[in-house]
Amino acid sequence: MTYTDAQEYEEELQRLKTIESTDYIGRYGVTGFNKELCAIVMDNAEGHGMIYALTDREKKEIVYVVIDFCNYFSDIKNYRKHIENDDLPIGLDISESNPTRKAFESEFDSEN
Repeated sequence: MTYTDAQEYEEELQRLKTIESTDYIGRYGVTGFNKELCAIVMDNAEGHGMIYALTDREKKEIVYVVIDFCNYFSDIKNYRKHIENDDLPIGLDISESNPTRKAFESEFDSEN
């Protein structure tokens, strides 16, 4: 979303900054973002995946992204076709063999 009103843009940035963000480094291979991260929630109570907001201050633009899936991987192979590369986390791996899913499977197997 691109804001034409600077005050509205700043108010939304401040609202996003009040969201308690999840530690994300290493989750699903993520090492960072190409744009300024406003907030991120990963693997919340409603499901697996991530919800985050990025901003480009010069353009007064905020991008909201939801990548939601089950079993710690996405069966949608062409998600990059639908989300701009600059809006995806650096290092993102949500394939069936991603490191977060492997850790979950290892823990599950050891408990059962």
